[in-house]
Amino acid sequence: MLLHRDWFPLFNRLPASVYDMMDKYNNCDDIVMNAAVSNATQHPGICFIPRHRHYSKIDSKARQFKGVKHKETHMLDRTRCLNELSAIYGHMPLRYSYNYVTTVLRRDYSN
Repeated sequence: MLLHRDWFPLFNRLPASVYDMMDKYNNCDDIVMNAAVSNATQHPGICFIPRHRHYSKIDSKARQFKGVKHKETHMLDRTRCLNELSAIYGHMPLRYSYNYVTTVLRRDYSN
């Protein structure tokens, strides 16, 4: 997520119930920040899509990826986060958009 520093004070002034929700799910701080900015600006964000992903957290014994994203409840927690945010704001603060940016792979010319 790209974020301008001017939005950090907004994040610090969110209702206590939002911070409690983030602590409860330990998985939706990015959604909360996007919702706060979208609610303040009344505009959607821009989705950044990488060309490929680097998976650096691999458990070599189990040969499985590690991290929050790979928990069985990952999507359920994020859905609950969205539902609770809607209840806190009294409406869905996120705006729908077709905007997205794909990253460009950088080539190393130092060799």
